[in-house]
Amino acid sequence: MKKKPFILQITTIVALAALSIPTTLPAQMLGEAPIPSPSASPPPRGPGEAGKPVSEGQPQSIADTIAIPKPPEGGRDESAAKPASTEINPLTQKDYSWYLKSGDKSPKWNEFIEPAFQSFDSGNFATAGIFLQRAYDAGCRDPLILFRLALIKESREGYIEAANMYLEAAKGVEKRYPGHPISRGIHKHVGRSLYKVDRPAEALPFITEALRHSPNDFMMLLMAGQILRSIGENDKARIALEKALTVERPAGSDGLDSIRPVLHELILATFALQNVGMCSKYVEQMTSLDPSDQVASIYRRKIAEIENKRRERELIKRLTE
Repeated sequence: MKKKPFILQITTIVALAALSIPTTLPAQMLGEAPIPSPSASPPPRGPGEAGKPVSEGQPQSIADTIAIPKPPEGGRDESAAKPASTEINPLTQKDYSWYLKSGDKSPKWNEFIEPAFQSFDSGNFATAGIFLQRAYDAGCRDPLILFRLALIKESREGYIEAANMYLEAAKGVEKRYPGHPISRGIHKHVGRSLYKVDRPAEALPFITEALRHSPNDFMMLLMAGQILRSIGENDKARIALEKALTVERPAGSDGLDSIRPVLHELILATFALQNVGMCSKYVEQMTSLDPSDQVASIYRRKIAEIENKRRERELIKRLTE
C-alpha cells in the first residue's frame, strides 16, 4: 500500500511543477494550480520514518550527476548570480517533417497525423487532442504523437494517462529519433508526471537523467531531493537540495513558496543525518523568511532538546569525574 505521508508532502512541489510544463501550451492549458498557502504544509516526518530503499533504478550518486557549487558562507546570498537553467524543449516546428522521415506510420492512422501536428502547432489544442487521440486509438505509438497527447492529457489533469503516455514515449525514442531534442528533453516530463502520480521509484531514474542534461533544473533538483530523502538517502538528498538553493527558479515561483519546500526538505534531511549544526542553519534560514513556519518551529524545539540533553550529559560527566 502506498505511503500517504509521501503524497501529502508533495502538494506544494506538484503545484510548482505545473510551472515546468512546456510553454508551448498557453497558461490555461498548463493546469497551473495556485501554490498552497504555508498553512497547507504537512507535518514533518522525523528520522526513522523514511520509506524502504528503492532496489532498482536508483542513481549511484546524485553528486555524479550534478555539479555542486560551493555554497556561499553564511547561507544563501539572494543577491548572488544564479546559474541559468538549461531548459530543453522537446518540441520543434519541424516535427511533422521528423515524423515523415522516421515516424511510426500506418494506413490505420496516417490521415490523423498531419491535422494533429497542424492543429497543435497553431495552438488549436482541442482539435489537436481529437486527432491525436484518434491516432492513438488506431494504434499509433510514435513518441512525437504520444508526447503531444500526454501534454494535453496533463494540462487537463489526466495525470495517470499522461504519465503512462510519457513513459511509453520515452521507450525507444533515441532509436527512432536520434538527434531530436525529445531524446534529451523527455526525461524531465516522464519524471515529473510519475512523481505527480506517486510513483517515485519509477520517477527517480528519469529525474536523474534529466539532471544529467539540465543540471541546474530547480524542479528536478527539488523532486530528486524529496524522493531521495523519502527513501532514506539523506546525504544524496542534501546535495541535490543544496544545489536547488543556488539555481534559477521557474518563472512565477521565485519567492517564499518556492524556497519553502527546499528548506523543509533540507531541515528533515540534515536532522535525519544527525547534523544538528547544519539543521539549525536551515531552521534559522527558514525562520528568517517566515517566523511562523511550523516545520522550522518544530525542529527548533527538537534541536533545543538535543542540546539540553548534551549539556546535561556533559554536566553529569564533570560532576562524576
